[in-house]
Amino acid sequence: MKRINIEPRANWQQKCEAVGFHFYNMYGEPYWDETACYYFTASQINKLEAATQTLQELYIEAAERIIHENRFSQKYVPEQFAELCR
Repeated sequence: MKRINIEPRANWQQKCEAVGFHFYNMYGEPYWDETACYYFTASQINKLEAATQTLQELYIEAAERIIHENRFSQKYVPEQFAELCR
């Protein structure tokens, strides 16, 4: 991965809002940084995709276990929402 410094895009806040990204500023501080972008090789992207797939599988496995073992309260899921999870 290579970090590349760039000039912020013109009207970047409006571009964020146009796609539903409204929290580019949070609590009066910038959240989104428009002064850099990142370059990835195909190999790096493949590794990221594989890791993401593994994480997704683990999340699904954990959710299935919470549902099967009825452990909603241990995970701070309010009772009124437990049925929606099933």
